[in-house]
Amino acid sequence: MLSMPKDEKMDKEWVALIEAARKLGLTPADIRFFLNKRSL
Repeated sequence: MLSMPKDEKMDKEWVALIEAARKLGLTPADIRFFLNKRSL
């Protein structure tokens, strides 16, 4: 499992991001890659 942000607002964005990624056929590794890029 991916670790969830503790902030509620971030949590909702995180869930939406994962759902969107799944619809696009992305794996958790892909999600992590995009999150790492975004946080840089």
